[in-house]
Parts: sequence; structure tokens; C-alpha cells
Amino acid sequence: MNESHGRSVSFVFGHAANESLLGVVSYLHEADEAGAEFTRFYMIKNGEWVSQLEFHHEIKGVSFDPEIPAWILLSKRGTVIQISGSGERFEEITDAGTGPNKRGYLNCIRRIEGTFYACGYRRQVYVYSEGTWKHSDSKILLGKESIGYGFSAISGASPSTLLAVGRKGEVFQGDGRQWREIDSGTNAHLTDCCWHDSNTAYACGKKGTVLRISENASELLVDPAFTESLGSICSFEGRILAAHAKGIVEITDDGFIPVEIPAETAGQLVTHGSRLWSIGTYDVLSYDGEAWTQLPCADNE
Repeated sequence: MNESHGRSVSFVFGHAANESLLGVVSYLHEADEAGAEFTRFYMIKNGEWVSQLEFHHEIKGVSFDPEIPAWILLSKRGTVIQISGSGERFEEITDAGTGPNKRGYLNCIRRIEGTFYACGYRRQVYVYSEGTWKHSDSKILLGKESIGYGFSAISGASPSTLLAVGRKGEVFQGDGRQWREIDSGTNAHLTDCCWHDSNTAYACGKKGTVLRISENASELLVDPAFTESLGSICSFEGRILAAHAKGIVEITDDGFIPVEIPAETAGQLVTHGSRLWSIGTYDVLSYDGEAWTQLPCADNE
């Protein structure tokens, strides 16, 4: 563990290794104010905050490899950190980050049926194969002259059924060999995506934007009374849930229905099996299908 900074943190996002183990990424207020790239990573087991690690990297994605087992953290500059019982291991996605011959920052890492994918600015997509990170963005990767484009999130029903979404309403569907763009009908910044089943995916974004994507077509779902920017979307027990900074809504054809939670902040949703978590700036909640439980962090008390 690196030297400790101030204790007050903002929770950003997380990932569940299983129904009892949650990893949570946070940024320290003191480091943010100083413009430092610094992350505190917490692990919560059976509702208890059991450990934490600190890194001089701005972590933008987290996943888990059950085969090692190990947490997999992704920094915006392309550093991939593996955290296992034998310690920490670092490797680099060499084309990511800033500087000469670099493509820009990365935003997301996800494990799709045993294979890890990462995505980011200028439509970068990488796949971890044969012990190294390889480009998987043929014919869609943009040059350094392209500003304002990039993927925020990637998801997949399988490695042959991939979805990447991002800025300016861009939606691309891939089969593991090539990508094709889908007209989203919006130019809103899309922040997250998920698969509901093998044929239907959802994406969310700024200004209450929600898309349903099926059979290479996109449908814009609208609730005129809802304009909050959505940062996360997931499929949970047959329902589509999305989170904004102050709460959670269920996405239905009849509108976006608020979900009552015992917290003032939300923003990110995490699922594993029958368990759902909400991660807000100052609140982490667990839902077992019947009731929400607050998981207070001592560093913010």
C-alpha cells in the first residue's frame, strides 16, 4: 500500500466478484483538489469493509478474474493492475494515454464470458488475448486529429455480440471481427450499456437518454418528465434499472419509475446474481431483493 492521503473520499463505481464480495473505487477529495491522479480501492465482504489499497493512478474501470482469482483495475492512461493473493502486478496497454503516438484515455474494462475488453477515447477497443492487450477496433479507430469522440462503455452478451457506446450518441455493435455503427437517433453523450438478454441491449446517458437496441436497430425511450443525466444501467431480475446522481429509476415503456432508496446519492449500479448494489458519491447500498442496507464507510464518518 502506498502512503496514505486525507481520509475523505467520493465513491465512483465498483464491481462484484460474487454475491458477497464488492470492490469499490473512490477518489480522495484532497487529491482531487490538488489535481493528483490517486485512487483508493475498497473491498467489502458480506457487508463489511475489510481492506483497502491506494494507487497513484486514476482508475476508470474495475473487473474481476475468478480464474486467478484477482481484481483487475484499469487506469485512464492504460495501466492494468492485477490484485491477487500473491500481490500486485502491473502491465500497460501501450497505445493508451497521452503523448506521442498515444490514442487517448481509457474509460472502461469488462469481462465478457471469460475475455477482458477495454475501451476509450477515439473509439479504442482492446481485447486481452494470448497474454497481451491487442487492438480490436479495426476500421473504427480514429486518428489523433479526431476530437470529442470515444467510447464510454463496452458490454457483451458474448464475445461475438458486443456493444460499445460513447460520446455524440455513438453506438457500435461488434461480432469480434468487425464493428458496425447503429444510428442511435441522439447526439447525447452515452455513459453506459448492458445486455438484457442475448438479443436486446440498453444504453443510457445525459439528459435522461435511454436506448433499447435490438436487431441492429435503436429505439429511443423517453419520459418527458425525466431529464436527469444517467450514469449507469443494468438488467436485474427482469427489470432495467438506471442510476443518476441522486437516485435510481426503473425503465419501462410507460415511463421511468423512481426506486425508493435510503440514501441521498446514487450514480452507479452493480449486480451479481440476486444481489444489487448502488454506489453514490457518499453512499454505498446493498439490495437483497427485499430491502436496501446501507454500508457506511468509516473514512467518511
